[in-house]
Amino acid sequence: QYDATLIPRILSTRGLMLGGEFRYLSTRHRSTLAGEWLPRDLGDGQGGDTRGYLALNSRFSLSPRWRGSLDLTQASDHRYFDDFGSGLSDANQRLLRRTGRLDYRHAAWQLTARADHFQVLDRTLTPDERPYSRLPQLIARYQDELGPLRVDLDAEYVHFDRDTGTTGQRLNLAPSLALPWRRPWGFVTPRLSLPATAYALTDTLPGQPEHPDRLLPVTSVDSGLYLERDSRWLGSATRQTLEPRLHYLYVPTRD
Repeated sequence: QYDATLIPRILSTRGLMLGGEFRYLSTRHRSTLAGEWLPRDLGDGQGGDTRGYLALNSRFSLSPRWRGSLDLTQASDHRYFDDFGSGLSDANQRLLRRTGRLDYRHAAWQLTARADHFQVLDRTLTPDERPYSRLPQLIARYQDELGPLRVDLDAEYVHFDRDTGTTGQRLNLAPSLALPWRRPWGFVTPRLSLPATAYALTDTLPGQPEHPDRLLPVTSVDSGLYLERDSRWLGSATRQTLEPRLHYLYVPTRD
């Protein structure tokens, strides 16, 4: 259920690089660890720095309800893929993403906890252009039926972090109620949702609020008909179907 591959590379102006890949597979776990290591770069013009790259990709199941994943990458320096990449896609690497995720599912609930961080390789990106890290992001989704009503709830909390500029936290809640009415010949589904968003920000620009929020009542009605008839086409029996649909949506304006 596991194997390892060693990949040595001889670089005439830089030295000997050792690469490798280790893979592990089980009924609940699948992982790959890959990397390269150059103990002394003779061609960097800086006295032979150590350079390398490491990547971990892992998917695992803790139980029927719990699943998780890890995607971790790290390069020794911002020019690593320019010097050692094997193709254009490698040379165009601007960001290395590191993500950890844990999911829980049971009945009507789905919960997710995630963390995202980036290693910036592109030195042309200004501090304000660099991506935000999400440390952490928590997501909850609930879907169920209470009698004739369909109940949905989407909730998210996320903390956005960066070395420069405005940072802060966001809480988003989006409950909704729907009343589906279905018949063999058509359906009508009115829905009411109430998305609400609140921020807690730091280092905002002068005159910008630190705690902006919004409440946005959204209404919609989705309806349709199923019109069918038996027919014949080129001597063969066919069924002709026409499904007209009308969807009305109202979203008020919020700044």
